[in-house]
Amino acid sequence: MKKRFLCLLLAMLMLIMMPACRPTTTDPSDSSDTDTQEPVKLVTIAENKKVPYKIILASGINSDIADAATTLRNSFDTVVGAKPDRAYDIASEPSDSAKEILIGLTNRDESAKAMEKLGANEFIIERVGNKIVLLGANDYATIQAIHSLIALWTESEGKIEIPEELAIQKKVDAPQFNLLDGDEFAFKVIRASRLSGADSGLNDLVRDLEDLLGCNRITVSSDSAVADNRDQFEVLVGTTNREESTTAYKELTTLGYSISVVGNKIAIVGTSEDQITRGLSAFYVILKNIKNGTLVGDITISSDFNSTVSTMNNTWIASVPKLTNGILIAGYSGEGSSCILERSEGSVAAFNEYVKKLEAEGFAKGEDYTLGGNRYALRYGSKATVFASYSETKGTIRLYIEAKNSYKYPAKDQKGTVNTYEPKLWQLRVDNINSRANGGMSYVWLLSDGTFFVIDGGYNTGLEADNLVKFLSQKNPLGGKPVITGWYFSHTHSDHIGAIQAVAKNYASAIDVKAFYYHFENAIPSGFRNATAAWPNAVHYARLHTGMQVELPGVTMNVIYTLEDQYPSYPENGNDYSAVIRMDVKGQRVMFLGDIQKMASKRLLEFMGKDILKSDIVQFSHHGYEGGTLKLYTTIEAPTVLWPMNYVSTQASYGSIINVFKRWYTKSSGGEGDMANYYISHQAPYCKQIIVAGGSASQEITFPYTPKPYTNGQSGTNGRLPNLDSVYNEIYDDLIPDGYIFTKE
Repeated sequence: MKKRFLCLLLAMLMLIMMPACRPTTTDPSDSSDTDTQEPVKLVTIAENKKVPYKIILASGINSDIADAATTLRNSFDTVVGAKPDRAYDIASEPSDSAKEILIGLTNRDESAKAMEKLGANEFIIERVGNKIVLLGANDYATIQAIHSLIALWTESEGKIEIPEELAIQKKVDAPQFNLLDGDEFAFKVIRASRLSGADSGLNDLVRDLEDLLGCNRITVSSDSAVADNRDQFEVLVGTTNREESTTAYKELTTLGYSISVVGNKIAIVGTSEDQITRGLSAFYVILKNIKNGTLVGDITISSDFNSTVSTMNNTWIASVPKLTNGILIAGYSGEGSSCILERSEGSVAAFNEYVKKLEAEGFAKGEDYTLGGNRYALRYGSKATVFASYSETKGTIRLYIEAKNSYKYPAKDQKGTVNTYEPKLWQLRVDNINSRANGGMSYVWLLSDGTFFVIDGGYNTGLEADNLVKFLSQKNPLGGKPVITGWYFSHTHSDHIGAIQAVAKNYASAIDVKAFYYHFENAIPSGFRNATAAWPNAVHYARLHTGMQVELPGVTMNVIYTLEDQYPSYPENGNDYSAVIRMDVKGQRVMFLGDIQKMASKRLLEFMGKDILKSDIVQFSHHGYEGGTLKLYTTIEAPTVLWPMNYVSTQASYGSIINVFKRWYTKSSGGEGDMANYYISHQAPYCKQIIVAGGSASQEITFPYTPKPYTNGQSGTNGRLPNLDSVYNEIYDDLIPDGYIFTKE
């Protein structure tokens, strides 16, 4: 924990330089009885580029004392132009004649005798023959002794002198907090609600602390379960609902973690869950060192303790102009090559001013984007890439900063010059039969140049690959090998990235893929990575940012939400890792929500206004299980709903072949958040038609699209849905192989 006491030591320097710690000198002009005062006799300990004293460190001291000893050596060098030698006591035999500066409880008799005099939170500086003893009741006090020696010596003409009769015993003035109250840990441990004690290593930490400190069982409580008590001593883990956590978090200026005493709280915060975990491990080491370094008195921690650790090379982030009043939000890549800064009070004017500042400092102009009142700009520097965003609804400016060449970004204009064909959209039925699961989604766009844009694709089954490639071949207006200009993936769940693995295995040479678009969590699944390698020339746009736009032939893709919009929080549900895109075509909008649920819905509404979210067609999130919130759908207000769920399901957990859509479309509770299924199917005044993916092999939508209510539709849905039993019976025989083991519901 290097330099963790630096700020504290600087603050103490003036205290240390008080006359009580300096040799007494006399001045005849100051007193009428100066004739009775004896001048302090000084002894030279270094001069003329020579330091006859050797620094002897007690074996086992922690790095902070070693760092302070380095400061001592450098101080000698500054004055006399030479540094004392340094060694640990176990490597240097005791000698009465050797001139030594003893730091800590060394194996020398002089250190042992000084130890007998120490009181709690005291340090001793004394000259005993050829030895100068620096010893504290604990590590902190020992460090104070080292710096006090520097403060009290006399410097003149390249010479360092100290009092011949040097004997100082002083109590450390900084307040200390006891870590133990009898057999109890003196602090309650409070974790942030979203932080898992098991996943973060917090549970392991408290068990280790019990063993280390010999205390009774330490309990861990969620911040939401324990009321904030200003008088309670607490260890706060993560960004809890206590203001001390926020204070500590705002002090972070780079990827890493911080452990600090704020008031009567010990706050452990980090820029990601991984960094918090590292902070917990460091906290254990700190307390272990404090315990091992406590020679006299209680085990204590200083009231102004602070340790901030960076875990990345800052060269690239230092090249980025500062964002006024900005704070670090989080690191968004586990390898430590990216981070996010946010200014809480933003405006269009402030955003434009910052973009100009980037350009003035040599950042090359990239793409500029606009979504409603939101503004976005991509700029390239010599060491870093910056994507700046301004959200009108949230009132914030965010900088997404990463080391140069970490990711590739698409050019905004990729529409080309060929516009021969009318854009179309198909919703495909996925292979719920062979996958034995119920989910997945697959959408195909025909672009105006005759190429395709694919969204997800479905399951990793041979039939899924057969159906998708066969469909592309049948719909290919150009003839020959179908060309996929872009293949977009919402998230890494197997029912969304499975199909490409089957296609790569069976049909890699049958289709041509130009580019992949996605924004996944940090770990790219190996199956996906290996599958996309089947098209080595395809470009990976693997870090889409909210606000980016790609003008494809006849269709514009807008990135509306990605995982990084959640930071500094992390979704508790993997479905909220889904990205969201909006496709604009012929004056209409089609919103693809992936599998987002409650947290992503809330965050999406924070960053995007209704003018951005309002759409003509929406893909119903998470297959219509427990997807987006009712407030989100009401804001989108789409007349047409694409519902990616089959009618026929062979999912083993159901026990039979069932009409699964009929089971789910009336749901209004039982899932995460407020399930919108029943409301959309029966009540939403804006919803005119629901197109269910399982209704046929594909459903074709041309633009501009007008919703078409079903005649003789499902009772109570006002024509939004067809008759569910009729559709189920119609397609059952086409889907279920002869001799299938389950019976029909």
